[in-house]
Amino acid sequence: MKALTLHDTRVATTFDQASQFFVSDSSLGKNRAELSAPHVIELNPYVKISTSTANLEEEDLAFFDQFKCVILTETPLHLQKKINAYCHARGIAFISADVRGVFCWAFCDFGDKFEVHDINGEEPLEIMIEHVSKANPGVVRTLDKSKHGLEDGMLVQFKEVKGMSELNEGKVFEVKTINPYEFSIGDTSSFGDYVSGGIATEVKKTVEMSFVRLSPVVYAMRLLC
Repeated sequence: MKALTLHDTRVATTFDQASQFFVSDSSLGKNRAELSAPHVIELNPYVKISTSTANLEEEDLAFFDQFKCVILTETPLHLQKKINAYCHARGIAFISADVRGVFCWAFCDFGDKFEVHDINGEEPLEIMIEHVSKANPGVVRTLDKSKHGLEDGMLVQFKEVKGMSELNEGKVFEVKTINPYEFSIGDTSSFGDYVSGGIATEVKKTVEMSFVRLSPVVYAMRLLC
C-alpha cells in the first residue's frame, strides 16, 4: 500500500475515547481524521498519509477515482449505495462495515472480476508419498495411510520422488480424490517406474469471483424480512 487517506467530518468526543486508540483528553473537539493522522504515519513511514474533511453528501463522486479501495463506516445507507454503485462501475474495491454494540456487519464488493489467489488463507498442504502407480490414471497413495486432505480439482506439484523422475519436473497436476488416502493425477503410464519417497505439495489455484452491488443485497434482505 502506497497511500492512505483518512476521511472524517466529525470531531472527537468522550465517546470516542472508549474505542479510538488515538483520542486523548487534549484531542477532544478536534477532527478525528486530522488528530489520528500523525499517529497512523508512525505505523509505516513508507505509506503517504493524507486527510479529508469534505462532506461526502455534497462531494463530487469523482473524489473516489484516486483510490483503489474505499472503506466506509458510520455512513448512511443511501450514501453507501450511491458510493458503492460509483465504485462498482469503475472497478474500485468497496467495503462498508459498522459496529452496533454487540452486533456488527460488513459488506464487500470487489467488482465483477476479482482474482483470489488464496481461497482459504491456510498453508499449502504437504503430503508424504508411499507409492505412485504407472497407469492411466496414475494413483498416488499416502505414506502410513495419512489423510491427504485434498479435494477434486485441487492442484499439486511433486518433489524428491525417486524413480518416476517426470514428477519432479515442476509440472502441476490436477487432483481427483479416490479415498482419504489415495488420489489420481492423470496419465503416468509413460513415466518411469516409481521407486520410493516423494512429497506432493498443494499449489494454490487462482479463483475469479464476481460481487454484487449493495443495492440488490439490501433489496433481497427486505424481501426476506
